[in-house]
Amino acid sequence: MLSSAVTSTRVLEADDLQAAIEVLDRDPVANAFVAARVAIAGLDSWRLGGEMWGWFDNGRLEALCYSGANLVPLSAGPEAVRAFAERARRQGRRCSSIVGAAEATGGLWAQLEPSWGPAREVRANQPLMATWEPSAEIPGPAGPAGSPGRDGPAAARLRGHVHRGGRGVAAGR
Repeated sequence: MLSSAVTSTRVLEADDLQAAIEVLDRDPVANAFVAARVAIAGLDSWRLGGEMWGWFDNGRLEALCYSGANLVPLSAGPEAVRAFAERARRQGRRCSSIVGAAEATGGLWAQLEPSWGPAREVRANQPLMATWEPSAEIPGPAGPAGSPGRDGPAAARLRGHVHRGGRGVAAGR
């Protein structure tokens, strides 16, 4: 049976910012790394330090993939992972690692390994943790971690969550 869904993948632009934030907000702890970069730089590739790819299903942004020093799929199901893998394969390996949720990164790597070569290391279980309390041990220039002066409101709302199922793949030969 053929699907009537129309999907596409492209580099996101400034006009896509609100839709990208909505995707990032689906899992603010797991997406904290990329969300923090987007909060500072928007979607401008130069300021962001890489491209933000979007996967659209019937015109709606459903998944993201940050492509910079790391390749980071976000809210990416199997179809989005396939699309991101194809885009990464076409551009050639530019990242040192693939990081994110185990299922998405594992699927991405399975599709990229034949053309990118074997991984230097696969870290199949890397828990991602956050705390309810700011650290008293690691003060920042404007106060302890989690304080509005240091991290801003987005980081402050991330405290108190634990996310399991992370994965890291060090891409390379």
